[in-house]
Amino acid sequence: MAVDTTVPRSRRALLAAGAGAIAATAIEALGRPAPVRAEGETMVVGGEYATATSRTRLVNVTNGEDVFRAESSTGVAVYGVSANHVGVRGDTNNFIGVRGVALSGTGVRGDCDGGIGVRGDASGGSGSGVEGHSGNGMGVYGQSQNGQAVRGTSLASDKPAIIGLSVNSNTGVAGWSGSSTDPTTPAKTGVYGLANQDAFAIGVKGESTVGTGVAGVTDGDATSGVFGAANATSGTANGVFGASNADGGNGVRGWATSPTGVTSGVFGLAGSPDGYGVTGVNAADTGGAGVAGFAQSAAGESAGILGQATSAEGFGVLADTLAVGMTARALVAHAPAGTGVVGWAGTGTHPAAKARTGVFGYSAIDSSSVGTRGESPAGTGVLAVSATGNALRVVGKARFNRSGKVSVPKNRNYVDVTVPGGLASNSIVGATIQMYRSGVAVAGVRHNYPSAGRIRIYLTKVASTTSPTPVAWFVTEYGS
Repeated sequence: MAVDTTVPRSRRALLAAGAGAIAATAIEALGRPAPVRAEGETMVVGGEYATATSRTRLVNVTNGEDVFRAESSTGVAVYGVSANHVGVRGDTNNFIGVRGVALSGTGVRGDCDGGIGVRGDASGGSGSGVEGHSGNGMGVYGQSQNGQAVRGTSLASDKPAIIGLSVNSNTGVAGWSGSSTDPTTPAKTGVYGLANQDAFAIGVKGESTVGTGVAGVTDGDATSGVFGAANATSGTANGVFGASNADGGNGVRGWATSPTGVTSGVFGLAGSPDGYGVTGVNAADTGGAGVAGFAQSAAGESAGILGQATSAEGFGVLADTLAVGMTARALVAHAPAGTGVVGWAGTGTHPAAKARTGVFGYSAIDSSSVGTRGESPAGTGVLAVSATGNALRVVGKARFNRSGKVSVPKNRNYVDVTVPGGLASNSIVGATIQMYRSGVAVAGVRHNYPSAGRIRIYLTKVASTTSPTPVAWFVTEYGS
């Protein structure tokens, strides 16, 4: 290859002066495996060599000066084109194959209409195909008008396609939608998502057609696999919201897998005195349950729903219905053959259920304990009904406060009694002498005499002139 010597200069000086013109040829030639050369041609500044068949090689083994350098104030300093191979290629054994430096612009830029603008390959070892570093800006930046700005693909079965690492304990990967201003990312966060456009915006969304959309896992004590927080101080915001369209699905499901300990599948906590730890609502037009609890164990004392309260005025379980119909029910309990409801007062273990019993009440605290109590200020405290059996069956003692025992004074044949609760038009009074008096019996009872709410019990004659005579009385009402 000859060089034009019209203006005497060294080969190196000539190459430097004509760098803008020969850059394509030199770089294109470096990328080819077979050596090519501009055979028999004179290298002239501004010239073109379209018939090169061998390599033009520039070697510097003497010092650290640039072997080839091209400069341009407004154009392209180095431009490489290849119809079917690499336009520009840089190789190094221990340093950087291709490096771009920009004080305020772009260090390396790749443009492509349908292929790859910039590509880096690390075919062996554990190197990086493309690596970006920045002191204060972005190490790698991707932007696309109509496509994906950055995409990562991994063929490995045990490696992620994209990984984000925050060495100083900030956020590993942050994604936000809407504002062009970078959000302030939280500390010690693996993935952070932010969207503030409107009430339908989603910070982080996970979706799967057959698996789990979002999974949260923790191995720490007193931590949460999934944590949701609503910071609004008013309104109806939800810390965690779950929805399911399946006909047998669950909006939110909790599962405590430990076979021992005091665990909870779902735990709810409320700090407001008007709040609820757990609220269940069924929006069906007919039927359904707001909260359902199931205990699948076939043995042992398991509970479908357990309610506890530590306040003396609290409720372990409170059942309330807003229906105003006469047949509305706040609480229904069902047992196929055992006891529908067991209520007991005291400590220790609850009593065994009774067969074929709707409600069983038990209390063994002391002699004033009451197993079952019904109370109504103006109506019926306890109503017992049976079409063909016993409406009321008592095993043991029976006590009625509208009964008692009084004494007819000596030398008198009557006694007056005040009846608790007063007397109605359908009241019935029974009375008997509680000792033997020859020829003496109860002659009759006069209602609301000598005043309202009182009765006068008459004997057939003065029972005794020396001692009182005991008489028992009992008041009840007839009719349904």
